[in-house]
Amino acid sequence: MDCFESLSSSEDEPVVIADNNGLIRSVNRCFLETFKWSQEDLLGELLTIIMPAKYRDSHSMGISRFLATEIRMLPDHALDLEVVCGDGSTIISSHIIVAGKQGDDWVFAGKITPRGQH
Repeated sequence: MDCFESLSSSEDEPVVIADNNGLIRSVNRCFLETFKWSQEDLLGELLTIIMPAKYRDSHSMGISRFLATEIRMLPDHALDLEVVCGDGSTIISSHIIVAGKQGDDWVFAGKITPRGQH
């Protein structure tokens, strides 16, 4: 099992999966409980729904660059960034992000753990 498959199948840690268009395709129960969202609120929405506005442009540029070059520019360690919760609050969380190919398309999985819960 590769890193993408391992992360995307995790049930014990908060995980969100988005397609190459930035649309949320899957969130696990742990993510929903931790960040106070429902599947109905997230599935099919842009991934930026869980990002504060200050991160959205950088995120969009990074994804576009990756899809054009297929070169990973993210560091190989966790990033501490804020996540927007379903109730509008934010939580600083550790992000581990991996990409995997499904057919011709890229899919992105992120393990997003509130700081202090690693």
